[in-house]
Amino acid sequence: MHKERIVKLDKINLVLGLDWLPLLGDSKSALGIARSLGANTMVLSGHPAGALGIARNIPKKLRCWSAAELFARLNPHGTVACLLRLDDGTWHLLASHQGVALVRADRSYMDLSQVNQAIAELRLAYPKIELLDMRDTPASTDMFDKLVGLSAAQHALRTVHKTPIMYLWPLIPMLLVLFGWTDIQAYFVPTATAVESAAEAWHQTLEQALALRPIHGRTGTRALLQVFFTQPANIAGWQLRALACQASKSSVNWQCRADYRRYHRLANNRGLLKLAPKGWRVDFPSLDRALAFWVVSVPGFKSDPYSLPATPLVTREWASALQANLAAFHTLHLEPPRRIHLVAPKNEQGVVLPKPASLPIISTRKLLIDGPLGSAVLLPALSDAVAWHKASLVLGSTAHVDLRNSRIKLHLEGIVYENQS
Repeated sequence: MHKERIVKLDKINLVLGLDWLPLLGDSKSALGIARSLGANTMVLSGHPAGALGIARNIPKKLRCWSAAELFARLNPHGTVACLLRLDDGTWHLLASHQGVALVRADRSYMDLSQVNQAIAELRLAYPKIELLDMRDTPASTDMFDKLVGLSAAQHALRTVHKTPIMYLWPLIPMLLVLFGWTDIQAYFVPTATAVESAAEAWHQTLEQALALRPIHGRTGTRALLQVFFTQPANIAGWQLRALACQASKSSVNWQCRADYRRYHRLANNRGLLKLAPKGWRVDFPSLDRALAFWVVSVPGFKSDPYSLPATPLVTREWASALQANLAAFHTLHLEPPRRIHLVAPKNEQGVVLPKPASLPIISTRKLLIDGPLGSAVLLPALSDAVAWHKASLVLGSTAHVDLRNSRIKLHLEGIVYENQS
């Protein structure tokens, strides 16, 4: 959660730092979601609504507008980010995609290193993002003026009222006293702290599960493929036969192994060791075979459950993109989604905590790819929500060479994340 900040300009109150969630399905559910998360104000972004912004600390009866929502309306096309310099020396980042406020934006940062990291994460998900750098005070003032001018034609943040049953909760202890039921009061009056603790515990469990398989996305996929594109085919009379890399538990450091065979009559162990790249450990199981071992770094990032693609989007758009590239691969296999397993958190008494309705339902699909190494250049653009865990290369012979068949064959295994909420 992030604390909201109100900036008053020309009698207009702009709110910075809303919590944004993707809105999946009917926008009528937004009010219930905002209420379940303890919000006192909310706003929808996009036409149709694609994101829900909530605030918890806006003073009652104070009319406010979301700066992030106004910025999204100001940029209805493409992916645009704006960096604003605030009076206290902090920087605030706004971003939108196709007129919808982005989940990973609307945040303030104390120093530029944090800003650069946030922008880098946005660029991983949206490589074509346009950055409007307005760190100078005059430029920031101009943007604020545009947002204020746009507010006149837009709705202010909507107040989130408590449901009638929530109004009755404070009266229940008095009723229990009147009827002599004080002994069971604790069973009928759950505290807000307990509810929040349960929700926090479940969200932490989900984050820990997602952290086990970081998303590699476009940047990580390019780094992984670069290992195969740059692997020496011949070294000092030794010829590459196979190459395999597998992710460690962190999915960042990968263990690689290359299998070389001696093919030149003058080739020897000394020559291979002399020309072996730095970081290789070479073993010689026989006089004609060498195995090289090394570690490579493949960048990845922990997935944000609220920014993962929705299941309908994966089924309709992403799967269609895979189908468009079927001709370039021998195998492109995508399995049905399966929900990730979460170990239910418990309280100090060992009782399972109730799962909050707001907890995202995250699933993964197994992805299997076989085809020529040359076709792999198509994969980074399809890897925004992919976490790889195994890759290998085999050099052999094939009777028929075409777009789908090659002497250099690549094999990839991974999972695709999606949000089924």
